[in-house]
Amino acid sequence: MIKEFKVINISTKDPAKLVEFYNEKLGIPILDEGFGNYDGAELGFDKDAPVIYIWDERKWGKSK
Repeated sequence: MIKEFKVINISTKDPAKLVEFYNEKLGIPILDEGFGNYDGAELGFDKDAPVIYIWDERKWGKSK
């Protein structure tokens, strides 16, 4: 049984476009884009709640 989770990792070949979708279309705030050029971004409503990490698949490979 799952009791909690902290993060969902999603990799994509176009991270900027996926971040835009989650942020602008779904209204999920960008908490951190400190990884440079959408190399990775963290989206969520609160750092203490589950978040979504979006990674550049070309650099980091596919999420497993």
